Amino acid sequence: MRKRIVTKIALNMLMTCCVVSFVTQAMAEAEAKKGVGTESLVGQVEKSGKDKSSIKPSKPVVVFTDGTVITDEEIREKMEEVPEAVASQMPLTDLKKMIAFKMAYDRVMTTIAKKSGITEKKEIKEEIEKRLKTFAAYAHAEQEASKAAAKEGALQEKYDKQFERDFKGTKEFSLVAIATTDEKIANTLAKEIKDEKTLKEAMQQYESNGKVKSMAMNDKPQAAFPPEVTKEILKGGKGALVGPFRTGGSVILFYIKDIHDAIKRELTPEFAEAYKKIAIKDFVQDYLRDLYKKKKARQYDLITKKEIDPFAEIPKKEAPETDDGIAKKIEQLKGLPDEQIMAEVGDKKITIADVKRLYKIKNLGDEMIVSLAKQFGINILTILNQAAKLQLDEEVLTTTLDEKFMNSAETSQRIETIRSRETRHAWYADNIKITPQDIKRAYEEYIQSIPEDAKNDHEIALKLAFFKTHEDAAASKKEIQDGNKNFSQIYEQKTTNKPKEGVDLGYVRQGNVSPEFWQVLKKTKSATCYGEIVELNGEQYGVTGCNYALVYVADRRPIQLPSLANENERSQFQKMAERKKAVEVTNAHMEERIKTINGIEYKNMAKAERSQILASIIEPFTIAVK
Repeated sequence: MRKRIVTKIALNMLMTCCVVSFVTQAMAEAEAKKGVGTESLVGQVEKSGKDKSSIKPSKPVVVFTDGTVITDEEIREKMEEVPEAVASQMPLTDLKKMIAFKMAYDRVMTTIAKKSGITEKKEIKEEIEKRLKTFAAYAHAEQEASKAAAKEGALQEKYDKQFERDFKGTKEFSLVAIATTDEKIANTLAKEIKDEKTLKEAMQQYESNGKVKSMAMNDKPQAAFPPEVTKEILKGGKGALVGPFRTGGSVILFYIKDIHDAIKRELTPEFAEAYKKIAIKDFVQDYLRDLYKKKKARQYDLITKKEIDPFAEIPKKEAPETDDGIAKKIEQLKGLPDEQIMAEVGDKKITIADVKRLYKIKNLGDEMIVSLAKQFGINILTILNQAAKLQLDEEVLTTTLDEKFMNSAETSQRIETIRSRETRHAWYADNIKITPQDIKRAYEEYIQSIPEDAKNDHEIALKLAFFKTHEDAAASKKEIQDGNKNFSQIYEQKTTNKPKEGVDLGYVRQGNVSPEFWQVLKKTKSATCYGEIVELNGEQYGVTGCNYALVYVADRRPIQLPSLANENERSQFQKMAERKKAVEVTNAHMEERIKTINGIEYKNMAKAERSQILASIIEPFTIAVK
């Protein structure tokens, strides 16, 4: 399989907009669910620092050309709906700006979409009604799950099981998270903050100008943090400052106040209410499991075609999936017919074609599926089987939906929000047209954006042999240097150990490993073992209790650039072209209908900034190339 460089533009868009996307997605979900979710960061800040008398009178934030406005009070209400975990990743001023743009976008593009008459088309009307019914079915399931959670002892039982399964034996962190969009400020803070006293002084200085935002994060489970952050926190220990870590447009540092073993907490009324919001998903699954039994719903493995348990726990990754491992699985998927049944309930058959429609992909080995597998460390086949499970869930739930629930006043209001979103979605799909020339232009712009040194870069195949102690690693290193053993012999022994202490990472690229580790690999010749013992977090590679490694560079080869001849890669450039065209069209409509945002003339705002924000908030859609 040809190895290709990750599409840089798509990656940059992801890194720049991921936090923004989380915010807009969280707003949409909160709007639909109204009251379901965690307390927002803004809610905590306002509760702890201000009373109602200190809130300024409402004033316009967005002014439309027809004289209507969106007020700061409406913005504050939306900010309340953004979960803490999302809001904490953006400075408050950026969060307010993002919400103002999102609300303005919703109003302008929903009006345009509705006036276009798009929903009068029979097939679109039917599709929207189907999606609304699906939403109502999930809301009904959540209502039934809430009833189950309210039964005496149910929440305690769920908590006890989850603690034993997910948290026992792990750590909890009490931190102060410090976020900024200015990398220079982050680097300055990293030098200045030495203890809690200097932390307090730095926050007093930098938070006053709105360029830095801090938030206390107490007793957070280590599983809530990415592995690379967890590693640095555990390595730094109490009283240390770790980071900066880059996420989206923000730079984040963490001051470590405490690290302790995960504690099983008493289910007080306050904690029970907070935990219920987390556990509700498990209760929904319990509700679904009962429905599956009643309706005799079945699911089949994609490759073996044998019946599988739809509710089986997704296996935790043993080690990062290699490119070669992914390539082998993609090869297994080739040739599977679209009509192959992956799940069924009653007369309804869910096929491979349905899964492709769900993900909006042309083949099962699409780059988007591969990216998901790498990001979450989940087998590609598991992702596809889960897609079939999701559609089976929808079928089971919609056939059980109580029509009275769907027509209730509360549900009807929530459905209207979803209807507006789906109407916009349909409008984009019907109005944004791209050509093969647009795709070619997107490809050429990408190629031109790649630095020459990146075009000439390499990817490196490596193997790791892990050891529990530095002394054990040093002894094996000496055996290699003295010629008594070679790396292959040591590695073979490590892979036969139980649990395994040898890992084949296949080919990795510069962005796949830390900068320090990449420098180690660059110094090492092919088919040789690096001359020093490398300290690595074995947990990140699926190896427990081993943090010392011998590194063997098996091979290196040039990275190949993407090609429009490759169907998966062409699909990525098509999506980029679609997104660019959608941003241009949306920008034009908003220029006509928005006078000011935050007192600044919309037309006078930097076009690059507008485009970046709009690219993150426009809903996804599928377009056929004309």
